[in-house]
Amino acid sequence: MRMATLGKIGEYCVSSEEWPQYIERLEFFLITNKVTDNELKRATLLSVIGPQTFKLLRNLITPDKPGDKTYDKLVKALTDHFSPKQSEIVQWSKFYNRSRKPDSVQ
Repeated sequence: MRMATLGKIGEYCVSSEEWPQYIERLEFFLITNKVTDNELKRATLLSVIGPQTFKLLRNLITPDKPGDKTYDKLVKALTDHFSPKQSEIVQWSKFYNRSRKPDSVQ
């Protein structure tokens, strides 16, 4: 018999929350509700992310379907989209081309 769900996780809204923060809250939700099975984790993710993020996810992993991917692969696909890694070359260039203010300590 399944116990009542503790807490609530709403759909992901890109304008009000960053993806890493959302997925962190989802992980706590899963822990609180003792969801450890990967199929249930995947189903929970797909059920709560909302229609816009679900559509985006389907487009990101096409031709595969969300039900064919693991929870971790789905999270990675969305993480790569919403939080892309910074290019080392760009970061290196920004670092070496920075300008200092005249009164800054050297």
